[in-house]
Amino acid sequence: MKIALKGLVLRETKYKEADKILTVLTSDRGCISLRARGVLRKNSRIAPGCQLFTYTEFTVFSAAGIAMVDEADPMEMFLGLRQDLKKLALAAYIADVLCQLSDEDSANGALLRLALNSFYALSALSHPAELVRGAFEFRAMVESGFAPDLSACSVCHNEPEGALLHLTSGVLTCLSCRRSTPEMNAGIALPCSPEVLALLRYFAGAPLSRLLSVSYDPKVLPDLVGVTESYMATQMEKSFATLDYYKSL
Repeated sequence: MKIALKGLVLRETKYKEADKILTVLTSDRGCISLRARGVLRKNSRIAPGCQLFTYTEFTVFSAAGIAMVDEADPMEMFLGLRQDLKKLALAAYIADVLCQLSDEDSANGALLRLALNSFYALSALSHPAELVRGAFEFRAMVESGFAPDLSACSVCHNEPEGALLHLTSGVLTCLSCRRSTPEMNAGIALPCSPEVLALLRYFAGAPLSRLLSVSYDPKVLPDLVGVTESYMATQMEKSFATLDYYKSL
């Protein structure tokens, strides 16, 4: 029996002489593994759709319990990524994060849409890479159940003055409230300027199709990604070599 599914190729691993094992992010099945037989051979008909960072409509069948690619029709290849090393490196980081957040048989269509929108923005639009990164990092946390409470200071319940985001508990505090509340003094809290806080609130709730349609001062981008990167690393309890490489370029 053959089934059709659409997915974004996040990873590829050479297998035997001419095969690949693909990690594919899908809308209703999470990350799945597919074996693409003979894809490395010259003139393979499925090769275009099995390339890294390609959104593809696959036809698959099961053989000995392994999902095998029968057909692979590329729907979007994000060619702009392959023309810029820094963008390609950022795409690799995004793919690594998604592989960690997306379990097999765990549906999260929002993560796939976020990935596709982020890759399209890097490939074809003029948004700064750091804006795309910050928006992706923060919204990925929201869609994966790690959304912080940005509504008000968690102590005085007012709009925070000198806002700080507590990386472990995911709450905001005023600078004065943090100093006066022992439990808020534990762990790391990063300052959020009004501009950064406004961006975080926007990223948390904006429609995915409008995620990057926001006014901002480019000068705040270093502070923005400082917060989003640290929050993601703390919540996931993981660092990424692909992020280190991207930042080295």
